[in-house]
Amino acid sequence: MAVAIVTALPIILAAFSRLDHSRQSGLTGRTYSANVSRLTERTRALIAAGELPEAPSARKIQRALRCGMDDARALRDTVNPDTDIGR
Repeated sequence: MAVAIVTALPIILAAFSRLDHSRQSGLTGRTYSANVSRLTERTRALIAAGELPEAPSARKIQRALRCGMDDARALRDTVNPDTDIGR
């Protein structure tokens, strides 16, 4: 078993090093930090449409937009800067 591992490991490592590591598949997290302005507009539209409350919590924003919690908190603070919901 040890011989098989020692023999196969260099082959696997060589194949891994040839992969294109610069590409991002988008499957590494649920965040949309690069699109915060677009998400802000979308959040405000959901509030205007009544799909989100006037002062939505970060959790409600996260569920509606399917974004990361950090982004949802930033959006909550952007669309409702005067509230202390969830802090």
